[in-house]
Amino acid sequence: MSDRKKLDQQRLDAIINGGSARKKALHEIYSNPLLHQQVRKWVLSNSGNLDDAKDILHDGMIILDRNIRNDKFILQGTIHHYLISICRLSWMNRMRKQGRTTYKEIPTPAQTSDKGDPEISLMDQEKKKLLDQLLAKMDGQCLKILTLWIQAFSMQEIADRVGLSNANMAKKYRYRCTQKMLRFLREDASLFQVLNEIK
Repeated sequence: MSDRKKLDQQRLDAIINGGSARKKALHEIYSNPLLHQQVRKWVLSNSGNLDDAKDILHDGMIILDRNIRNDKFILQGTIHHYLISICRLSWMNRMRKQGRTTYKEIPTPAQTSDKGDPEISLMDQEKKKLLDQLLAKMDGQCLKILTLWIQAFSMQEIADRVGLSNANMAKKYRYRCTQKMLRFLREDASLFQVLNEIK
């Protein structure tokens, strides 16, 4: 087990055990300057401001804490990347509620694969069924691209994994796939609730 994985596991245990150890672990996670930088870049690049970025990160911390204490989180990647994914989903959801459906990609650092799906972790079984219906409508390549993107893989990493020529091609495919997913959501009222209830 890597040092990063060991540290994450220690923080998970502390959050589960509660008390002052939980507060300290959450503070350590929240105090990471790279976390603030990445969330700020994502929100500012997608029509938000600094206050929005603070709100989204605060909401993300609450969801992270709740999921860990409710045994809905399994450490497969890193806490950092899981939290980034939560913040991305929360901001996408807020943009959708405001009628804004165009997203800009921003550079993200390389990371290890996280097979855990933040969307599924944030939903109960009924919502998971709705999500499965949505994903069933997506073709295989779109499904893989969106899954990697939500997990905060860089565009170059996505291009390499799905066999595209470069990062720019991955951006184009990601945009098309996102628009397709949003179209499916608008066309089906039950599926539309999936993103609406992520937070």
